[in-house]
Amino acid sequence: MSSIDILKNKVICLVESQEYINIDTITSKDHGIKTTYKQGLYFLYEDSDQPVYIGKIGDFDNTSLYSRLIGHGSGAHNQEFWFKTIKKCKFNRFIGLDNKQLFQIERLAISVKNPKFNDTKVTIDEAQTIINAIPPCSIE
Repeated sequence: MSSIDILKNKVICLVESQEYINIDTITSKDHGIKTTYKQGLYFLYEDSDQPVYIGKIGDFDNTSLYSRLIGHGSGAHNQEFWFKTIKKCKFNRFIGLDNKQLFQIERLAISVKNPKFNDTKVTIDEAQTIINAIPPCSIE
């Protein structure tokens, strides 16, 4: 197994091993900037156990789980059309990682879990259309 695969598995395991947090219970007091709900990754869920969004929270003074989800004004997820479907989340703090490393593990988690509200996805049909539209490539 490659180092990338080991890292992917470890990150997913650490986040998914956390307890669910009901979205309706997230408050600035319990999940705000003066708490440990920063410097980590969060997975957002609807009713199933498959994350529909994966995000990161840096170690900045004015950021937290609460601010990313609810209290960050127009930048908070509660401003997104899909947020009303979110029921629960999981969060894992990664102490010792800088913001670049958090971004990197966020991208790895997204590549494994393929949450429907992250990034642009390509369906199998769309992939086939694109394959048919580009010239062939011979790899020697």
